[in-house]
Amino acid sequence: MADTLLRKQKELDTEKETYISSIHIEQEFNMNENMNKLLVKLLIQCKLLNTKENSNIFDCNNQFIPTDKYDSKRCYKKADGYFQEIASINNHPVYIENRNGNSN
Repeated sequence: MADTLLRKQKELDTEKETYISSIHIEQEFNMNENMNKLLVKLLIQCKLLNTKENSNIFDCNNQFIPTDKYDSKRCYKKADGYFQEIASINNHPVYIENRNGNSN
């Protein structure tokens, strides 16, 4: 069972995208469209998200996670880490994005 889960997780793996800003700051993002689409499909299939309902509550939050991993970047909080953005509908995750600590 654990091998199957690990294989499926690796299928969802994506490479980070790097952008250079106009003032030459390196911005790194990891946006996994396949995983985010899967989150929504699972919520609909489990009947946790009703697509016909107009009273859904959408929420989007960013969280800084300090870490000393080799590819983490320094941020305005004067620490190395990553910024995660998580969007949810009715407290169920529908979108996850990771950015280096140096990215807005």
